[in-house]
Amino acid sequence: MYSKCGSIEDAQFVFDNMPEKTTNVISWNALIGGYGNHGRGIEAVELFERMVHEGMMPNHVTFLAVLSACRYSGLSDYGWELFESMSRDYKVKPRAMHYACMIELLGREGLLDEAFVLIRDAPFRPTINMWAALLTACRVHKNFELGKFAAEKLYGMEPEKLSNYVMLLNIYNSSGKQDEAEIKKQPHVFLSGDKCHVQTKEIYEKVDDLMLEISKYGYVTGGKTLLPDVDEQEQKSPHYHSEKLAISFGLISTSSSTSLQLVQSHRICNNCHNAIKLIAMITKREIVIRDASRFHRFKNGTCSCGDYW
Repeated sequence: MYSKCGSIEDAQFVFDNMPEKTTNVISWNALIGGYGNHGRGIEAVELFERMVHEGMMPNHVTFLAVLSACRYSGLSDYGWELFESMSRDYKVKPRAMHYACMIELLGREGLLDEAFVLIRDAPFRPTINMWAALLTACRVHKNFELGKFAAEKLYGMEPEKLSNYVMLLNIYNSSGKQDEAEIKKQPHVFLSGDKCHVQTKEIYEKVDDLMLEISKYGYVTGGKTLLPDVDEQEQKSPHYHSEKLAISFGLISTSSSTSLQLVQSHRICNNCHNAIKLIAMITKREIVIRDASRFHRFKNGTCSCGDYW
């Protein structure tokens, strides 16, 4: 309690005067964690070593506390040594939270390759926290390729989380790759029925081709499936809704391996949602759209929202 209130010295005093501390691992863990949270990693490490010297057996919480202390204080060498000793010396099997802590520790020191190897060689499926720690480190150290890889892993695990997309965009920008974050360095805006774009003819032809192709899979253009809160402009031209125009432009402007990412101000109507699932399927593209409700990640004929938005 004292350490959480900012008084680590009082916490140490209470700990030193506890008669049962030699048998209470919880107290040791709390104080080690307190030193770590106060940025006093050296003292946390010293307390851990004292704990072991006095015959206390550390548990998985102990290791998380001392690894976190190493992370906050940049003690990468000691942290790595401690991580390797968990199974070898203390018979404590590292869990995902210990891996995530080590990945962040290595990432803070710029050891991104080592952090990636730790993820790759983990004896279990890497968790969201592990990939997120690597993505954060890639943003700090401007490692574009590895950051993109980590972000793609996160997209598959939590497609609704906006911060992952924002962080990848920051990596693009800080790495001087803004041209890859937009199409030909230009943001493109479309309205339903829009005919102001310089490539209007090609875009509309692509829309028509797509509508014809997905009709073979049962798609029917119709206004009855519109959501009640879509704007009036959207209701007038369901065949050429802004989403369809934007996707068609993206398809004719990028390579076949490029995923498309769009942002719009209103909710996707049912008609477009059904169409985009089929478009993603026939083009073998991943299409990510942020609408007024949530993120939609279309891939292989399905959407991450589970058709509920």
